[in-house]
Amino acid sequence: MKIALICTGGLSTNWILNKLRDYAQSQNQTIDFKAYGLTDYFPNAQDADAVLLGPQIGYYQKDIESRLGRKIGVISSNDYATANAEHILNQAFTLAGK
Repeated sequence: MKIALICTGGLSTNWILNKLRDYAQSQNQTIDFKAYGLTDYFPNAQDADAVLLGPQIGYYQKDIESRLGRKIGVISSNDYATANAEHILNQAFTLAGK
């Protein structure tokens, strides 16, 4: 499974990405995580099974959905602030239909 995380510049999402990686490994799940900024998510995130936005750019959801041609999710502010990897990963699985 491939999960793309998008934030303003791709930097703050790297922190979340590392938490997600650690959690996925602890659950014996093999997931390819990538973090992108608003300037480089396209076309890089097109092949991801799930795409999630950081809450600080949630207002771009419709624009990014239109550009990627599919539904994407926005990580809740609470899950983002607490790096709740379990909730974020479950959101990604739901988006991916898994």
